[in-house]
Amino acid sequence: MKMWKLATALAALTVSVGVATAASADTYDLNVSSAFPTGVTYGVVTTTQNGADVDVSVSLTSGYKFVNTGGHNTFTFNTNDPTMSVADVTNINLTGWTDFTPGANPSFGTFTIGLECTADSCKNGNGGAQTGPLTFTVQNTTLANFAPNASGFTFSADIVAPDGITTGAVGGAMPGVPEPATWAMMILGMGMVGAGLRMRRRPAFATA
Repeated sequence: MKMWKLATALAALTVSVGVATAASADTYDLNVSSAFPTGVTYGVVTTTQNGADVDVSVSLTSGYKFVNTGGHNTFTFNTNDPTMSVADVTNINLTGWTDFTPGANPSFGTFTIGLECTADSCKNGNGGAQTGPLTFTVQNTTLANFAPNASGFTFSADIVAPDGITTGAVGGAMPGVPEPATWAMMILGMGMVGAGLRMRRRPAFATA
């Protein structure tokens, strides 16, 4: 009986940790484009709940950089939080950035917030741009408030290819699946629950 209780307790802990891990962060692939081949991941956006705030990190695939072509905001995101405002965006860790609301990207529609890389290196043709990662904090919100806009996209970015010439917009719509480690933890927890149930149902043998 004690072994069954121990197995059940451990299983519950494992499952709860797995669920908490899965719920604490979302990742979005920037893999939809009007200028580059579709289906290639050009960057990843990670949103992480940090108390009452959400930390956002945008990492581009090696060789690609943030750019300002004038036709797109450098980075945009959308939320369904009616209290969202430009003042909620803080801690932009790259130089020469400004933020405003709303944001726009002709390829992917209008977004709640737009971030613009104003550094000279980001202007199309200068070839410098900025590699990132771009990180910032959205205050007083939750992961659930990040939602697709009317065009179906939650994030978009204006980037330049490794050749330093070709530019284009890329977008991301839905968060990806939980990380393999999270799945493994949850599967382990379910397996332990099953093992505990089998131990509980095992009949006791009478002794002579």
